[in-house]
Amino acid sequence: MTDCFLHELLKDTSLWTRFSRHLKTRRVKSIAIDWYIKHVQRFLQKAKNTPCSELSADRVIVYLQLLADDSFVSSFRLNQSIDAIQIFLRDFLHKDYVDAINWQSYKKDARYARNGSYVESLDIPELIAKRVQRFDKNLRGRHEIILTKVVKVLRVRNYSRRTEDTYLLWILRFLRFIKTTEEADICEQHVREFLEYLALSRHVSPNTQKLALNALSFLFNFGLERQLGSIGEFVKAKSQQRLPVVLSKNEVKLVFKQLTNKRHHLMTGLLYGAGLRLMECVSLRVQDIDFDYQQIIVRNGKGFKDRVVPLPLKYIPALRLQITAVNKVFEADSALDIDSVYLPFALERKYPNAGKQLGWQFLFPATRIATDQRSGKTRRHHLHPTALQRAIRKAGLNSGITKRVHTHVFRHSFATHLLEAGYDIRTVQALLGHSDVSTTMIYTHVLNKPGITVSSPVDLL
Repeated sequence: MTDCFLHELLKDTSLWTRFSRHLKTRRVKSIAIDWYIKHVQRFLQKAKNTPCSELSADRVIVYLQLLADDSFVSSFRLNQSIDAIQIFLRDFLHKDYVDAINWQSYKKDARYARNGSYVESLDIPELIAKRVQRFDKNLRGRHEIILTKVVKVLRVRNYSRRTEDTYLLWILRFLRFIKTTEEADICEQHVREFLEYLALSRHVSPNTQKLALNALSFLFNFGLERQLGSIGEFVKAKSQQRLPVVLSKNEVKLVFKQLTNKRHHLMTGLLYGAGLRLMECVSLRVQDIDFDYQQIIVRNGKGFKDRVVPLPLKYIPALRLQITAVNKVFEADSALDIDSVYLPFALERKYPNAGKQLGWQFLFPATRIATDQRSGKTRRHHLHPTALQRAIRKAGLNSGITKRVHTHVFRHSFATHLLEAGYDIRTVQALLGHSDVSTTMIYTHVLNKPGITVSSPVDLL
């Protein structure tokens, strides 16, 4: 069979006719042949953008493991699916690694006995291996094992993609800094020297230094598999209290006039009108908009906290139009039979069909379909945050405002303008999702009302 993409095989009716005949020669019951074909087609759909020649044993094993761990698949269907995939790969794609895979170990009641030599030698699933391969070549050669352990634990514990990228970034910077090839030699003194280097040479903020320490603690616990002991006293980054940039109401209007893209205008309106963070806005789902109660439910915000914020009445018509547009995209994607939308935590296992419902679709979907690098599934994710960041930055420059305009400025303005309108600080704290009211207190700096109204002495002359 000539090289082709797997999705092309799905449309090849002659292939499935020949596969059906082949199954009959293997004495597969007629009533089961359609099921064998469905099992193989589902397998091919998981890697539809992959050339046939690049369908590796690693990818097959990842899929078999997913099948074996799916509690919703019965023993009979699991075993039937495994047999169908094995026959197809061996007799139709002619993969030479078929006999090296211990197929029997993935079947019910036998899947916990990993006796196959190939399976035992495969410690790194394909998707994790690809993630590790993107690291610096020299570092990967010296520390591939501990980096792989870190990636595995990050994903088993369901850390977000942004947290994974941040932790790995600091771990790689640390490994470059210490320049040691022996992992047994990595010690607490290296951590202390690195943290002091960040404070004295790189002049990082205290929060950045703390984040680096958290990442290195994770490296010790799960990569080196030993506790990070006492690192002693070290030079800490200097704390600087910076006041937030706040736009006046007139400046907010000037920026909005420059946002000609309707979707960007709506998203910016939610940043300002509901006090949303950037990622909270782009990751909104259709079901998070409650028109009846005129509120927006923010799920899994910073610190994995949910909260309720007001729905700006001004944007209700635009939001209804946006949901209609999302529904059209959703129907088109359903016709293509791509994988369902990403669901957080274990919801995808608990409610396997929830991702194919309109309510779970992202309110601001991406313009194109992509392959999820962590799961290998082909799906439509939410709009990339950089698209909104660029639009707001450009609008700020075109508006003629001298202040630095970025996405978080609108959250600052939301809080400040509510306080100016007379709302108490506890209410604003709840709307922002702050754990401590002292965090919210910073927005009182523009009110010019520290208990009493204060005028400049020069105005009293």
